[in-house]
Amino acid sequence: MRKMNSLFAVLLSCFIFVCIEAHVCLIFPPQRGGIPDAVFTYAGDITCLHVLKAPCGGMAAEDPKVSFKAGQNGSLSIQKNLDHYYASNPGYWGVYLWTGGAKRGKYVGGFPDTADFKTFDTRSVDAMIPADTPTGNAFIQVIYAPNNPDTPKMFYQCADIKIE
Repeated sequence: MRKMNSLFAVLLSCFIFVCIEAHVCLIFPPQRGGIPDAVFTYAGDITCLHVLKAPCGGMAAEDPKVSFKAGQNGSLSIQKNLDHYYASNPGYWGVYLWTGGAKRGKYVGGFPDTADFKTFDTRSVDAMIPADTPTGNAFIQVIYAPNNPDTPKMFYQCADIKIE
């Protein structure tokens, strides 16, 4: 009986980990590592799970696939791949621009997490690229902070861009 209880505990732990596994996909600009079709049909897709460490969850930089102009809005498309909304203390979604080896990103957009933003929903976010942003390679970082005590504190996703 003890072995069976232990096996059940291990299986339950694995199930819980899979169920709370992934959460933010950056559709546009394309996220690091690509966007498989599964993100549109599988809640908790592993390509949307980056919680290891800031700023990009351990994902290596890639060549930029999209350009934005300094001093103009850049439109982003973000998908909530698995909902972690916490009604008692709703979290937020933040968009940050990282340039030139900065130690911290500059806040350029975001929105509060809400009950009506569900799994597989997408949101467009206008990110104002400051006029004084240096040209060259940069990256956009999206942070989902659900404020949910049953999930990781933050989920990260990044996309490499070029500033013109």
